[in-house]
Order: sequence, then C-alpha cells, then structure tokens
Amino acid sequence: MADVATLRKVYLFNHLSDERIVEISQALKPRDMAAGEVLFNMGDAGNEMYIVESGKVAIFAPDPSRPGEEKSLRIFQPEDVLGEMAIIDHSPRSASARALEPARVLALNEVDFRRLVAGDAEFALSVMEGLNDRIRYTTNFLNEVGHWVGRITRGEYNDQAFNKEVENWAHTVSSGEADKAAAPGTKIKDDTITTQ
Repeated sequence: MADVATLRKVYLFNHLSDERIVEISQALKPRDMAAGEVLFNMGDAGNEMYIVESGKVAIFAPDPSRPGEEKSLRIFQPEDVLGEMAIIDHSPRSASARALEPARVLALNEVDFRRLVAGDAEFALSVMEGLNDRIRYTTNFLNEVGHWVGRITRGEYNDQAFNKEVENWAHTVSSGEADKAAAPGTKIKDDTITTQ
C-alpha cells in the first residue's frame, strides 16, 4: 500500500482526506521496473494509469530501426501521473513508455479510476487539470517547432549561432524536457479565449 504522505503530493489526490487517500491506496497496484523495461507500447489498450513512485519513466515514439535507443519525448518523475488519457477516451496508447532507471509505478485500473471520477467532483477536476497540462505542453512544443520552421522558411539558418540554438533545443527536447526548451517569444496568446 502506498504511503498517504507520498500520495498527497500527487496532484490528483492532494485535496482528498487521509481516509479517502487510504481507500485509493488500496486500489493501487505497485510494479517494480528495471532500467529499460517497457511499461506500455504505442498501440496497447489503455486500461490503467500510472503514478511514478520512484525513478524516472520516459515517453517515447518507437523506432523499429533503433529499438531501445529512441529519444524521450517527456520524462515523468516521482509524483507524476501518466497514462490517464487512454483510460478516459478508450483509445490505444499514443506513445510508448519505459523506465530510464530502476523505477516503481503505482497502477490504477480503469474501473477504479472511473469510480473515483464519478464519485468525487474534486478528483474529476484534478484529472481535468492534468489533461490541461498535457494540452499546454503539446501546444508549447508545437509553437516551438513553428518558431524553428518559421526561421528556416525566412532563410535565417545559415550561421553557426542558429545551428547551435537548434542543437541545444533538440538536445533539451530529446532529454524529455521540451517544456524547458522554449525559445524567447514563442509563446502565443490567443485573444479569442477569455477568462471571464
């Protein structure tokens, strides 16, 4: 059973009472993983979500020409949640995941996840916040790609400084930290969205 203090640090559970967290912890199934072990593959049925309890788990796009050497798209660390999108929309996994180092994850199956969402509006809102984070991450990444494509189409790519910038950005992204790789001025504000 996972520790209540540990689970309270997970954004999905930080608003819940200790009693509720104990109840949830009993539904979590621990899984120990060796470095390099695959948690799930792209295309698998998504019937569980995972909480990283220790170690690091990377999301990656499989490359049949370089199995096991693919670059990370994002790295999940202790208290991070992954895999919830597939159990919400019943779609196959959109990427693969593997342990970068010895890791332990806590699995919550779809039945228990749906019971929690249906029975606790605050939990449901926490799930929505997590999905919003995924959307924002993807949007920022696409904005960043647009930034580099724009510079290339304007012919701003024939110097060493540009090459070094792209190299640094690609290295940061391949380290699983695309959210830390944004170049200045690439954040786009959508004025059609209001906060009122």
